Amino acid sequence: MNKYCLITLLCLLRIPCTYAQSPAYAHYGVQQGLPGNKVYCVTQDHRGFMWFGTDKGLARFDGTRFEVFGVKDGLPDPEVLNMFEDSRGRLWLSSFQKKPFYRENGRFVTAKDDSILARIDLSAALCDFFEDRDHNVWITGKTSVAYVFDGKTLHEKTYPGPETLAKIVDIGGSIYALGLGSIMQDNRVIGRVQYDHELYIAACVSGNRVLYSTSNHLFLLDRINGAYQTINTMAVSGGRVFSDGSGRFWSCPISTGAYCFDNEQHDLSNPVVYLPGKMVNAIYEDRHGTLWFCTGSDGVYVLARGKAATYSRDNGLTTNNITALSRTNSGQVLAGDDMGNEYMIQHAMIRQTALNNSSTFNRVRQIIPESESSCWIATDQGLFYKSDQKVEKAELVRGLKSILAQSDTLWFGTHALLGYFPGKQKQPVIVLKRRITATCKDDSGNIWAGSIDGLLSQTDHFQYNWGERFPALKNRIISLANAGGGNIWVVTPEQGLMRAEVSKGEIRRLEFVNQYLKQPIENIQSLFQNAQAGAPLWLATNSGVYRVQPDQWSLTHYDAQNGLADNDINCLMVADDTLWAGTVAGLSVLPLRNVERVDSFNTFISSVRYQTDNKSVYLNLLDSLPRSHRIVLPQGAAMITLLLAGLDYRSPEHLSYTCISRNVLPPIQWWTRQNIYHLVSGWLQPKIDTTIVSVPELNFGLTMPSGAYDLTVSANHSNTQSVIKTDHWLLIIRPDWYNTIWVDLLLWSLAFYAVRRILQVRSSYKKLNSAVSELQLRALQSQINPHFVGNSINAIHQFFYPPDRVGASKYIELFTRLLRRTIVLSEQHFNYFEDEIAYDRDYLEMVRMRFKERFQFDISGFENIPFNLPFPSMLLQPLLENATIHGLAPEGVSYFQLQFDFDGQQLNCTLTDNGMGIKAVQARRATKLKEQKSKGLELLEQKVKAFNQLYHLDLQLQIDDRSEDSIPAQGTRVRISYFPYKIKK
Repeated sequence: MNKYCLITLLCLLRIPCTYAQSPAYAHYGVQQGLPGNKVYCVTQDHRGFMWFGTDKGLARFDGTRFEVFGVKDGLPDPEVLNMFEDSRGRLWLSSFQKKPFYRENGRFVTAKDDSILARIDLSAALCDFFEDRDHNVWITGKTSVAYVFDGKTLHEKTYPGPETLAKIVDIGGSIYALGLGSIMQDNRVIGRVQYDHELYIAACVSGNRVLYSTSNHLFLLDRINGAYQTINTMAVSGGRVFSDGSGRFWSCPISTGAYCFDNEQHDLSNPVVYLPGKMVNAIYEDRHGTLWFCTGSDGVYVLARGKAATYSRDNGLTTNNITALSRTNSGQVLAGDDMGNEYMIQHAMIRQTALNNSSTFNRVRQIIPESESSCWIATDQGLFYKSDQKVEKAELVRGLKSILAQSDTLWFGTHALLGYFPGKQKQPVIVLKRRITATCKDDSGNIWAGSIDGLLSQTDHFQYNWGERFPALKNRIISLANAGGGNIWVVTPEQGLMRAEVSKGEIRRLEFVNQYLKQPIENIQSLFQNAQAGAPLWLATNSGVYRVQPDQWSLTHYDAQNGLADNDINCLMVADDTLWAGTVAGLSVLPLRNVERVDSFNTFISSVRYQTDNKSVYLNLLDSLPRSHRIVLPQGAAMITLLLAGLDYRSPEHLSYTCISRNVLPPIQWWTRQNIYHLVSGWLQPKIDTTIVSVPELNFGLTMPSGAYDLTVSANHSNTQSVIKTDHWLLIIRPDWYNTIWVDLLLWSLAFYAVRRILQVRSSYKKLNSAVSELQLRALQSQINPHFVGNSINAIHQFFYPPDRVGASKYIELFTRLLRRTIVLSEQHFNYFEDEIAYDRDYLEMVRMRFKERFQFDISGFENIPFNLPFPSMLLQPLLENATIHGLAPEGVSYFQLQFDFDGQQLNCTLTDNGMGIKAVQARRATKLKEQKSKGLELLEQKVKAFNQLYHLDLQLQIDDRSEDSIPAQGTRVRISYFPYKIKK
């Protein structure tokens, strides 16, 4: 429906209506996920999710995705007509079943499930809900009974008949019942609505005023002297009515859009039409002031507070390409297009002035208001002066690029010259013949003119090109503006935005702004800056509008996602916290105060999606919300994706999501080595990862290690400073049972037990072996002692035949001393080396006394050996004994030599005699079988073996026959060596 048809319809309805500029609606229908395009109702729950009742099911919306609920999910009927959420979080619904039901904790509770709901008997499918200050829920449905549910029991409150109830409301803290034709309080009628043969449609309240909608009229009632009286009546086709947070009434006439009665009187005058030609079933305002329009066949339209509205060909403009903007002191907005048309816009009304009659392009370059009713307009075809709707064209001026007012002088720059009109004179003064592209004046009033190859100043009559001193200025000057504080803004294609410090018509310093910005700005078309100190600079570019704060060089960006008609901006202007942007697709109006308002909104991890065993698994976290906020996934879960929701419906396309993940220890039953490693390697500090995504889902990749991840998710708005509410979850990826640390501990415990048992067995075996060796050594020593005693006693006999009392006495004295020492040494495994030398000397002296001059001995090398060096006890005694028995020379004198040598580590002992030799002795033993075998050497070998096994002496015993020497000799040589400092047990 075009504007002319709409105006004709409004005239027929006798409604004085204003045709509004086109708002930037968001639209949601079946293609976006709604179950049906016929939407009856909408509400917002306590968490911020939007719910829609359609003819094909119920839908929950998070700003990006629709979650649909139907009969298979417990809905008693697919058509949901009305909704209401109470303070307990129950979502009450009505359908064609005429039995209300509610949704709580993710499930629907109907009359089949609840006997209390089954008792409710209504006459209308479209029932209404209300909650009083005591949290009782009131349910009405065009009967004389209101059902009151306190959470446990159901009460019935009957109002005087035959009146039937339509709605329960709170006015000034008191409960009122709105009947189909009257207003009641405490069973008392305090107002009536007089209408005949009309069908009641709906009613609503704003302050003390009540608006009734019938099939043919709107009735507005106000409380006067304690009673309600009709103060306004409007003939209009019936529809549902609504009052917003500003107290404005809205009505939804059938198929003619939504009417907003936007006036200070809060009456039925001056309606503004939204969504003309649409069948609007209901209107809802969410907590951020966003309006939701439910239509009968086209889904839902959303108008966010702060979204831009646009003037275009659809509502009064000849062409959409707006090229110039200005504003009068009284607030009238002046705009120009590329076809030579000038528009005056005030209170959403447009008045157009054509500056030429041709159909050729005639771009309006600039508009300068002179008074409330007059202005200068520069176009491609000339300079125009408009006054009281009369337009005059200045002669001799063609190809205008820029105009500038200086007191009563109007400067102009064209494609060929720079000049001015002094005062009211019609003849221009030509100053310079040169192509001029832009002009401005600084704080001192000096004029600056930009050309295609530099910047000129009025101070020197525009003779010197400042591009010679500052090469960056020797380019085409696109735009100039006064920056205040002795500065001007300069824009060129190559360097972008620059700030020039000027004084007395000269440039002192030049700054390149892009070097201060995080994101360089390119393709700047024009500039705007208010005269106030510290005011932001506004830039029109081909990628939207940028606001630059010069003191901090911070950026704010506005584009089509904020509702601008297009990102290609020709010109702009900011006035009264409103941004006016002339684009190639129309004139956009963006209220900045609402865009940048600080409002909080919730963030949710709405669901989790992952793959396991070649199956896709979807977990809805909103319907089955665990109190612990813990998600447990099986081992092997792949392609884990979190679906996010930032419940800010004003500009959901501008939301980005930040996820902070911390590695923490999972519950103790799922600990793994990797968990412990991460904790210890981080010095008991959890590992933190931050991920920022611009889409409402976060994918963790193909695989994710098992463990626990503490997740904090927040949605951030790029153009607002919203107070963000985060969502916090613990994501646990369960390990396989055999990968847990408890299995590792069990295996390590078994291994430790096995090693410990092996060591215990080995230790027991060594102790047993040592004990056996020690017993064996003691047994050997006990065998050596009797052998030595027997040989010594046999030697005493020679001192009695013939008798030698002196020799016998001395011999017995030596024998007694040796016997006493033998008893002591036999109880020890080691004795000091000095005791060994003393024992050996006494023993050899006894042998010498026995054989007299036939036996001689020598002990050498003991002087250099430490006296306290450990020496194996009774080790040499069997050798000495064997040498004095079998090692005597058969003829002549027997010589025996005992020699010691010690190099600091190894002790060597050599015993040498000149007897018949070990071979001859063994040969004689072989021929005399009856002769008793000597036990001395056999016991000695066993003793050496026992010493090595018990003390690890590395004790070596070697017996050689001297006849095998390189120089043969008679006798036997015995070598003993060991390492005394290695003795250990």
